[in-house]
Amino acid sequence: MQFFKVLIFFFLLLLFEKSFAQDASDYLITTKLDTLTGDVEFPLSTKLHDQILIKTGKKKKSYFKAFEVRKAQKDGNNYYPVKFGEVYRMMKLESEGYISMYKYREERSSEFLSTYLLKKDGDGIQKPNRIFFKSAMKNFLSECDLIQIRLNNGDYKIRDLDRLISDYNEICIQSEGVSDDTIIESNTTEDSKTVESPLNALRSEELNPIINDIQGKINSGDEIPGYLLDLLKSKVKDKDQLQLVLDYINQHNSGN
Repeated sequence: MQFFKVLIFFFLLLLFEKSFAQDASDYLITTKLDTLTGDVEFPLSTKLHDQILIKTGKKKKSYFKAFEVRKAQKDGNNYYPVKFGEVYRMMKLESEGYISMYKYREERSSEFLSTYLLKKDGDGIQKPNRIFFKSAMKNFLSECDLIQIRLNNGDYKIRDLDRLISDYNEICIQSEGVSDDTIIESNTTEDSKTVESPLNALRSEELNPIINDIQGKINSGDEIPGYLLDLLKSKVKDKDQLQLVLDYINQHNSGN
């Protein structure tokens, strides 16, 4: 009997150490570049921005909206905020390249099962269904002639999505000698030409995603939603610069 008690004790101790080690490896990095370690959890996805919960102590819990986080790691998997329609979703990175593949949660789901493809330039697409797979991927990958030919020939079915994206990243990006950094730099330079001075004055590593989002809506003629304005107001401390930007945005919104 004593032997079994000792065995059970060591078994429970092993489980505790494994759980502790797993939680200790979880962390998130905020947009302010603060790193928090603890137990990372993802509350159910809703129509609003995804939230991330991190428990850094027995009774200490902190909630962050997806756009307030740069990265989270849980159980060895990396999660990033991705613009999804009008909201930000936390998505699990499956493969990385010029086109990266992510898994995200449908509304009211706790499982990261749905697939999202995201280009370095910010263009993204949900995994299309079987009927529209060929036409959707031809449109999404339109700049690569070889991939277009292969899609027309039926070389890629919906089950071959991983291979299709891998081939695109290798054939259409690397073979042309274009690095991801070059693409990002090119897009950043192009954005800088289109952004008016009030927005340019606010550019920083933390604010660039927000500014790019606002400028993208201005360029496409869309109204700037309130949540973006609230987010900008919470991040900009210089009231004079903020007012210049708000006047600029209000002028755009009033013209729609």
